[in-house]
Amino acid sequence: VQTCALPIYLYDNDVIAAAYSLIGDIPNALDYLSKAIKDDNLLKYSVRDWPAFENCKNDNRYQRIIGIA
Repeated sequence: VQTCALPIYLYDNDVIAAAYSLIGDIPNALDYLSKAIKDDNLLKYSVRDWPAFENCKNDNRYQRIIGIA
């Protein structure tokens, strides 16, 4: 039996960030959002319109991550 050395990820970092944001865990939401944008820089433009991040819009760290501060 041969095993795979690569980890298997079930969800992308942007989806995890949105989930954390929806449950009100803003620090984890922003950690995962930052990781997601490092993987795909263009994501910082589309997440601005995601309703899941409404509760982050006034957060300085959120604004820095998406490039509006």
